[in-house]
Amino acid sequence: MGADRGVLRESAVASTRARNVGAERGGRGRVERSGGFFRELLQLVDVGDNPIELSRPDGQLGLGHAEARQGGNPAHDLRRHRRGAGGHPKIVSRKTNSAVRGREKRCSSRAPQPLRSRISKLARERSILALARLSKRSGFQAWIVGGAVRDLALGRDPAEIDLAVTGDAGEISSALESEGFGRAVLLSGERRPRVYRVAGRGRMLDLAEVEGGSIGRDLGRRDFTVNAVAWALDPGELVDPFGGMADLAARRLRMVAEENLVDDPLRPLRAARLIATHGLRPEPRTSAACRRVAPALAGVARERVQGELARLLAAREAAPALVWAAKIGLLGPAFDFELSARAWSAAARALRRLDDASVARLPPTRRRRLRLALLAAGLSLSPGKAAQWLRRLRSSGDETHEVSRLLELAVTARDLRTDDDTWRWLLRAGDRAADALLLLGAIDSRFRSTAARLSRSIARRRPILDVRGQDLLDWLDIAPGPRVGSLLEAVRVEALAGRVRTRREAREWLRRRAGEAAPGPGS
Repeated sequence: MGADRGVLRESAVASTRARNVGAERGGRGRVERSGGFFRELLQLVDVGDNPIELSRPDGQLGLGHAEARQGGNPAHDLRRHRRGAGGHPKIVSRKTNSAVRGREKRCSSRAPQPLRSRISKLARERSILALARLSKRSGFQAWIVGGAVRDLALGRDPAEIDLAVTGDAGEISSALESEGFGRAVLLSGERRPRVYRVAGRGRMLDLAEVEGGSIGRDLGRRDFTVNAVAWALDPGELVDPFGGMADLAARRLRMVAEENLVDDPLRPLRAARLIATHGLRPEPRTSAACRRVAPALAGVARERVQGELARLLAAREAAPALVWAAKIGLLGPAFDFELSARAWSAAARALRRLDDASVARLPPTRRRRLRLALLAAGLSLSPGKAAQWLRRLRSSGDETHEVSRLLELAVTARDLRTDDDTWRWLLRAGDRAADALLLLGAIDSRFRSTAARLSRSIARRRPILDVRGQDLLDWLDIAPGPRVGSLLEAVRVEALAGRVRTRREAREWLRRRAGEAAPGPGS
């Protein structure tokens, strides 16, 4: 499942072991755990949008190790003050978890009309209609959960839908597959609770079996209130036990319970990602809890961390999230790089240079690579060292190559002296030229004039002629070798500069150039 989607993703390893909250003594909640039991359940972890990473030949997850999560009811339940939607949240008494259990019977909330309209439209899609029919025929309940509800409330169109079901997710997924909605794939291996993905025509559906006996308990194991929401397909109502919709309307990021962050230390980084992608603002108690949990991020599988970082850095505006993450001590373990708190704050603030409108218009992948390159420069990494660092972060091979190449181009652009140097740099930069110059100006403001001058050259460059190595062998009657590559680059530079415009002109220019370089008689 996605990083902020689905009930199981947030609660997959929550235990139904007995809890001793210490209500009568007013003490802090305590969970009795069985280590073996938790180690078995902990194999189900979030892999973002890449379920292929879940399995290995030995039946274990291919994601490194995950931290234990504790379950039960949310002892730190926060709810909205009923006097007004804009009021501050207040702490519900921790005397007993029965208060939360009692709320499960009345946790349905009045949905805002825009959300109701959007979900009604979604519910008319063929796959959701088919699921609703299966639900009535087989007697199970189904909810749209988490990020899908959150994004629909914001007017965003989710690419995939996460659902929680009380029935057998395998049978339900197989039934949807048999009706032609795509192939059903088990994401969770042999472990319980099970998660299936149905991918094919239309939206991708992730179906997770409800854990904890009720949707209220399942939502209570999630990270933030804006994700602890669900929509019941029948009778068609919002389930919002923690005031997530009110928090979303206020753009407020509030934890469900600190213990949920402790159970999965990736969640503070997810908070940073939600700041970047959804413009949310963490309330003080949530920031304080994230600060306490931040060091434990170092123990989370790198693939999971990389998934959150990739989405954060691809956002239209990433710097505010990174500045917040620097303040709470999250960037060191997130980027696996040791710096002082002051140095991390400076590196995060420097990324504001890539939050302007020119960068926001770029595709997400280019935004992310530019920010990684600028961060590598801020860490004083050479292109080669940057590539090593990115491999350590589990970046893809393509991403590693592109980021190190951008950094190399930005560094070499500072030393261009002549027009021919400029055209040669533009030839080598190719389609990366514009991004490399954006990066150059962001790395050092003293080179913004250089970047502007080179940008004007980009606008003036002419198409590269279709002249190949074989053409040079035929035209010049020379043997293959390094000289062919050197002449080919030279004639392409001439074409970029507009001094050679046709293949005939290219042939004449090459013959003159080859004649000038040929050895004289007797030499």
